[in-house]
Amino acid sequence: MSYLIKNDLLLEFSESELAVLTGEPTGKTINWDRVEFASLNADKAIDTYLWNIYQVPFAEESVPSLVRKLSLDLTVVYLHEILYKNSEIPNAIIWRRIYAIKMLKDLRDKKIILEEIK
Repeated sequence: MSYLIKNDLLLEFSESELAVLTGEPTGKTINWDRVEFASLNADKAIDTYLWNIYQVPFAEESVPSLVRKLSLDLTVVYLHEILYKNSEIPNAIIWRRIYAIKMLKDLRDKKIILEEIK
């Protein structure tokens, strides 16, 4: 189970943009296996930071909205890392990663807390 909802990506990217980001240069077909790989890695990173503070993995029906956002951000970062493995990643993506990791550290260090988990 992924913290990311597929529609979250489709709200941020058009289908053709997401297809290109997942390795299809023509923009015709989204590689959902690559999305799942990136998403699972994002969720593993989240769980690694939060394992001592929250009961992870989060249940599908109770994923906090901030965790979903961080999963989206890190999934996008990992997709870019795959796509740009032989060149420089755009600065906006680097900053997205920095922000997500900072939020995870703040959650881990209890500087911020998640909304109540049901």
